[in-house]
Amino acid sequence: MAKTDIAIGLPFGGRLIHPRWATGFYILDFPLHTQKSLIMVEKRPIDEARNAIVDAALEQEAKYIFFLDDDVICPKYSVLALGSILQNKPDVMVASGIYVTKNRAADPVIFKDGYPGSYLGWDVNEEFEVDMCGAGCMLINTEVFKHMEKPYFAFTQKYEKMGNDIQLTGVSEDIYFCNKVKQAGFKIYAHGSVLCGHYNNADDKFYELSKESAPFQRELKRQQEEVQKQTQEV
Repeated sequence: MAKTDIAIGLPFGGRLIHPRWATGFYILDFPLHTQKSLIMVEKRPIDEARNAIVDAALEQEAKYIFFLDDDVICPKYSVLALGSILQNKPDVMVASGIYVTKNRAADPVIFKDGYPGSYLGWDVNEEFEVDMCGAGCMLINTEVFKHMEKPYFAFTQKYEKMGNDIQLTGVSEDIYFCNKVKQAGFKIYAHGSVLCGHYNNADDKFYELSKESAPFQRELKRQQEEVQKQTQEV
């Protein structure tokens, strides 16, 4: 069997798939002359599903794993854009698209040490380093797994009673994985042009980065300044 270039990992949780997700997946672009495989895991806890996908991809000797969650709708060029980061930056092992939380705040699921909450200090179309991110639209160089011990993903979040309060402790499986990547000495990047939708079955809504967010406002200002400059030059 020929070695796999990109293993496409789809962890299906059992919820209904929106037609926009199916359409978006169907039209995804991949590099020319790429050997692809499709690895689907159904109705298992998300950390177990991701670990099973990694094991299958490594057995196929895949060079990359592209994780796409069943509620994340990504641009058709996502794999190409994220792959460009990994190919041009050898110390980067993980490249992520950007999607937001499924609530009114719609905060990007990307984080940087020293910045409380979601990291917003990036520009649209920028490639930039982060410390943690969601794995819903993520390209991974499988070389990184040679520098890790299992489990690669582990969901450790739980509610615990602390005095009179109930607090959430631990981390989600994607944050757990990102921490292991950093501990292994590698970098994680996000791509400011791979802006994804995040579908919520509960209210049948898509959540996306707000046009009022800091990255979009900086881009709007840049475009306005560019137009003003061109006008002055005429």
